[in-house]
Amino acid sequence: MPGKTPLIVGIGELLWDVLPGNKHLGGAPANFIYHSSQLGSRAALISRIGNDELGSETLASYAQLGLDTSHIQIDTNHKTGTVEVEVDSDGQPTFNIMENSAWDFIAFNPQACSLVRNADMLYFGSLAQRSKESRRSIVKYLKTASAHTIKLFDVNLRADYYTTEIIRDGLVAANIVKLNEDELDIVLDMLTHADKNGKYTVADMIDEYEINLLCITMGSRGCELKTAYETVIHRGMEVEVKDTIGAGDAFTAAVAINYLAGKSLEKIAYAANLLGSYVASQRGATPHISQKILEQVGLRYY
Repeated sequence: MPGKTPLIVGIGELLWDVLPGNKHLGGAPANFIYHSSQLGSRAALISRIGNDELGSETLASYAQLGLDTSHIQIDTNHKTGTVEVEVDSDGQPTFNIMENSAWDFIAFNPQACSLVRNADMLYFGSLAQRSKESRRSIVKYLKTASAHTIKLFDVNLRADYYTTEIIRDGLVAANIVKLNEDELDIVLDMLTHADKNGKYTVADMIDEYEINLLCITMGSRGCELKTAYETVIHRGMEVEVKDTIGAGDAFTAAVAINYLAGKSLEKIAYAANLLGSYVASQRGATPHISQKILEQVGLRYY
């Protein structure tokens, strides 16, 4: 849709990444929406926070980033989500995710239906579906989306917060799927049919679930983008890594923007790796994106 400013909507967790000495606003869908907005789209998040001090800080910080807060629900019974994050010497994070957070209770809000129906792309992940309440709402929003809406499924396998049913249903709903190479191995094992000779393959998954684009991230080694007819490998970009928190979400946002702009797999892979690498070279998941990067990755580039 060249020439049109796309509307990108995300559903899922909005929380705080708590690191030693500081904290950053985060959650994969929230990070994705931030970067999508920075890249030139209209972007909105459907999520839920607590009626607490952290919730008030969330709204203020989100608004300060220039993001729409009108679809952030307030929960009077559950706290705003937090994740304790430890980063090793290579910048790789480990996560301890607070359970029964407000984002585990995202409600299906009819007022958000118009937003979802008008979306050019609808982002959803696996993590926010760890609870029955949020999973039920996400499924309803997916069914509300228009036929033209591209659905992007972010496979985010944290702890034991996923099931085969969540993954299968997500693949059925999605046009685009993004996951890392470790997650891919787990998903392929999940999907292997008992009567199949040999392991279930990427080609099997793309064919069975009619996936338009499969995005496999490989850390510092770049990414692999696959369709039923084409494979593109990008070998990544060398940067000095500060931490990798949010780098994958920035990657996904660049994929979304460039896919909607009708770009080739080569250009999508380049843009996604450039933005993901830039975020990995900064502190936190939502750093300010430099004008130079925006000109190469975002809608202004076209």
